Amino acid sequence: MILIRSLLLILITSCSIGKSMDINNEKNYIFSRFIDDGSFKVEKIDLKKEKWSNDQEFIFYINNGKVYKTYGLKNNIEIIGINNFEIQSLKKDEVFKSVSQIKFTNPEANYLEIFYEYKIVNSSDPKFQDEDSYIVEEKYNIPLIRWSGKNYFLIDKKTKAIKKSEQKLSPFSQKIYIVHKKIAA
Repeated sequence: MILIRSLLLILITSCSIGKSMDINNEKNYIFSRFIDDGSFKVEKIDLKKEKWSNDQEFIFYINNGKVYKTYGLKNNIEIIGINNFEIQSLKKDEVFKSVSQIKFTNPEANYLEIFYEYKIVNSSDPKFQDEDSYIVEEKYNIPLIRWSGKNYFLIDKKTKAIKKSEQKLSPFSQKIYIVHKKIAA
């Protein structure tokens, strides 16, 4: 029985590693259970904002690495009043707080206040282990619906570019994992 469990664990681990190693270094990816085509085309909107779209008709609007608007999901979001604070400018032991408003489409809701808190953290998560980078944790809280959680951003120490992020967009959705490879032109 132990042998069977060990073999299953090895098989599952090798399958997940194999999938992640297929990443083309020239493309941007968003991974989640509900996204079959993780390769996204990126269009630059302005200095910090981008529109990511794929063949499945998923659209993610991203501001400085953070998803602020979606189309094509079961529960789309729109966040307004995002502070133009650059999480890359955080210093160790510093905490930055901000307030925005978020709207969900399923169920349809009015804008709700969402509170954010950002700080640099250490992580033992292998997805975020990178000697040339550091991690910014984003804590969020919507008191009215009692939903809170954490998102993470991996930032390159030299260029200050966001390399990867892990974000949960709505209370009952799966997390998405974003890999920023190619800068939009």
